[in-house]
Formats: sequence, C-alpha cells, structure tokens
Amino acid sequence: MNSIVTHLNPLFAKDYGTADFEVDKRPLYYKHDLTFDGSERTVKTDKYAIVRPNNGAVLGYCGANYQLVEHKDMIDNQRQIIARSGLDIEGIEEKIVTDASGAKCYITHVLPKHEITTPDGDTAHLSFLGVNSYDGTFAFILSVGARQSACMNGQVFTTGASTVYKARHSRKLNIQHAASIVGNSVKILENEQHLWHEWHHTPMDNYEATQLIKDIAGMDKDKIYHSLHEMQRNSTFNYLFLAWHRYQRKLGQNKWAFYNALTDWSTHSNAGRKSAQPNIASIRAGRADKVQKFLTKLAA
Repeated sequence: MNSIVTHLNPLFAKDYGTADFEVDKRPLYYKHDLTFDGSERTVKTDKYAIVRPNNGAVLGYCGANYQLVEHKDMIDNQRQIIARSGLDIEGIEEKIVTDASGAKCYITHVLPKHEITTPDGDTAHLSFLGVNSYDGTFAFILSVGARQSACMNGQVFTTGASTVYKARHSRKLNIQHAASIVGNSVKILENEQHLWHEWHHTPMDNYEATQLIKDIAGMDKDKIYHSLHEMQRNSTFNYLFLAWHRYQRKLGQNKWAFYNALTDWSTHSNAGRKSAQPNIASIRAGRADKVQKFLTKLAA
C-alpha cells in the first residue's frame, strides 16, 4: 500500500503522493493477415489502453467515449468540492492511497471541526472518501462517513446515505453542484448519529450476530454445526466473530456493538496473504462496500 498523510491549510498544498504520475490513452491495434496478397497489416480497433508512460504498465482498457480523469485531477476536484462546500475545514487531514499498480486511487479527508458523540461517549468526525480508477472498477465517487477517535474505525454509513456524489468518466464533473451536496453532509452525519443511538438500544444476541457473520464470510447460514477447523480456516468469520465478542463485552449485546465489529473489520483487518498486501486499500474498500449492504439490513 502506498500512502501519504498531510495536514492541509485552506489553500490545499499541491501534493499528490504516489498518485503523482501521468497516464496516456492509447489506441489498440491487432495484426490482420487475411489479405489478398497474403501480407500482414495492422488494424486499429475501437478500444484504448490506459498506460503509465513512466513504466509502460497497462492500467486498464476503455472505449472511445471514455474521458480520462487522472488521479491528480480527481484529488484536485475533491479538494475544490470540500473547499467550496461551506464546511469548516480548519485542521483538515488528507490521506492519499494508491494500489500496487496505480490503477486505483483513494483520497480521504477528515474534518475535525464537524464532530458528533457516539453512543458509548466517543467522538467521531465527518470524513469523505473519494475513489477513482483507470481499470473500470468505478467512476469518480465521493462518499461521506465518519472516523471514530478512540478506535480509529472508519464508520461506514448506510447505503442510501453514503454516496453523496458520483460522476462517470464520460461527462464533466460539476464542482459547484457537488460542493452544494457535500455542504449538506452534516445532516447525514447527524442522521447517522440518531441511528447509532437507536442501534445501541436494540438488542442482538449471539445467534443473530453469528448468522450475519456467516453471511458476510460466505458460509452456509443454514448449516447448524461448523467445525472449529472450518471457522478458523475462514479468516473473515474468525476476525468478525472475535471482534463481535470483544465489542459486545465493551458495548453490550446490541446492534451498535455489531456495527463496530463490522467497521473494525473493514478498517483494520489485514489482507491475509502477503501477496495481497500492496492492494490492501482496494481490499478494504471492497469490505466497506460489503459492510454497507449489511447496514441496510441492520437499518431495516
């Protein structure tokens, strides 16, 4: 994982960390040898490759209408959106992360001046996560969340509340429109706070929690008995099961404790295989997406 953390002033110093590289959109060709004279000719296709000129790596493929949005442009866009949102950006913290190849970029902003209190008396600060990719994984997406102070969990919000702005690579980003939407994110944060307090008073027993953990871990929920070997072999189940028991001892047997176990897993659990470590940011983003879907079930 490649990352850089900086504390920004309101002018947003121009530093892109490991996202600071150029990319080109280059047409793809193929060799065609079915000519009348038997000669070989090169034919241009309607597809393009996105290439890093500094190392020749192909980061993705796209069509003719795909508008290339470089990571540096995405970072500048997010900085501008937040700067124009009307939110208090004093002491804002920025973290830029790229995956091993540079095909994906994640930028997080935490706004310490926008703070709420969690049901267990901790504080959580408004945060934004922007993502961009060259491999077709996603367009520019800006989502809102919170970072808890004591455990540093990235508090994932419910699916409907999370994504505040999304723009395809085939159209121009409307900075001012995005800024006006982001400016209302404090209301989203307050709504989530109310939901957290509701979850704190909603009981959840071990059976219900275990069934949900099995679902997340891809295990058969209808199977009554799983061997110790099965559970230990499934790293997701093992991590979440232990996290649930740890948080329920601290916070009680309720949905708030289960929620914290989920966000602990999506924020802190390692990537497993050593070969996956360089892509830990992508793995955690995938976990956060899975957590969102389960939060919808919790909120129902």
